[in-house]
Amino acid sequence: MVSSDNLAIFVSSNCKWCQMKQLIINADDFGISLPVNKAINNCFKKGVLDSATIMVNMPHAYDAAVISLESKLPVGLHFNLTLGVPISPLKQVETLVNADGVFYNRREFIKRYLLKKIKLQHVEIEFNAQLKKFSDLKLSLDHIDSHQHIHILPNIFDMVAAYCKKNSAPLRMVRPYKSYNQSLKKKLKVKILSFCSERNFKKWENDIEMNPYLVSIFDILPENTNLTFEMYKRLLSELPSTTTEFMIHPIVSNTDISAKKLTRISHISEQEYSIVMSKEFLVLLEDLKLKRTLYSNM
Repeated sequence: MVSSDNLAIFVSSNCKWCQMKQLIINADDFGISLPVNKAINNCFKKGVLDSATIMVNMPHAYDAAVISLESKLPVGLHFNLTLGVPISPLKQVETLVNADGVFYNRREFIKRYLLKKIKLQHVEIEFNAQLKKFSDLKLSLDHIDSHQHIHILPNIFDMVAAYCKKNSAPLRMVRPYKSYNQSLKKKLKVKILSFCSERNFKKWENDIEMNPYLVSIFDILPENTNLTFEMYKRLLSELPSTTTEFMIHPIVSNTDISAKKLTRISHISEQEYSIVMSKEFLVLLEDLKLKRTLYSNM
């Protein structure tokens, strides 16, 4: 975890990002379900969302693309290797999928990655297939990030970063800037994110546009947490003097059982949607006088 002293040194020595507190509010999982798509559209119209990232292999990606084009909602690619089925023919990405032709879940993917059972060539094939699908949907690329932060794994990050450098595409940096009272599981997750992100940031900071930091309720609090407005107030009131992405996962009240099976955080996402759509959240954003921006404007 980056200490406050190191943060001060970082901010003062990197004028590219240190001019003022800038905030990108981005919603993940666009296209995963209709309730998610509706929530993201509502948040954008309300003024509490700057961009979203679409999962092009999900069943409602087309609906998400239509919303983006009609609402002029900036979107990026939510590169996905851990949920659903690939865009590519299975024979071309066989190390990424199980016997049923479905992506391994994150835990199994990382395990296989560490055991060198995941071929980077297959990752690149699927990455290019998802980029093509994104383009086929007639969307303009704001930035790239990934589902469950799978792109922070060093070789995968290097592959995606090389594409971003060649195509002048911004890339999400999953770099926590502050620790909170967390469960042991969450502390371990943050340590892993920090370790990988520091390596990735130092290697690529001069070559591609990245957000120096990222904050999210989902990365710091237990899954069974009841969310409150004060939690969001604390997160946003303590932002460093640089560009930070505030990552959200909103969903409207969801009674679709099949959609709930797609993500374990749907119940927390309902609470998040209620908070960010509230009048007091809009007032908070105004009171903090944060400069709202986009990855593509960095």
